[in-house]
Amino acid sequence: MKFNITKITFRTISHYLYGLLVIFIIIILSYLSLFLYKNFYQTIIQTKEIPILREKVAKETVNINEFNRVIDKLNQKIILPKITTNLNDPFD
Repeated sequence: MKFNITKITFRTISHYLYGLLVIFIIIILSYLSLFLYKNFYQTIIQTKEIPILREKVAKETVNINEFNRVIDKLNQKIILPKITTNLNDPFD
C-alpha cells in the first residue's frame, strides 16, 4: 500500500479531525460522568444511609466519662512499674 502525500486535502484532514474530536468529547463526557457519580451521587446515598444505620446500631448511648475511666484503669495495669533499686551487672 503506497501512501501518496499529494492526495492529502483539507477535506480528508477535516474528516479525521472530526472523528478524533468526537472520540475526545466522548472520553471527556465519560470521565465527567464517572467523577460526578463517585464524588456527588455516592456521597448523597451515603448521607441517606447514616440515619438508618444509626437507628439500627446505636440503641444505647455510651457514657464517655465512664468509658475513659475504664480505659485508663486498663492502661495502668499494663504499664509495668520501674525498678528503682540498683542491680549489680552480672557481666562485670
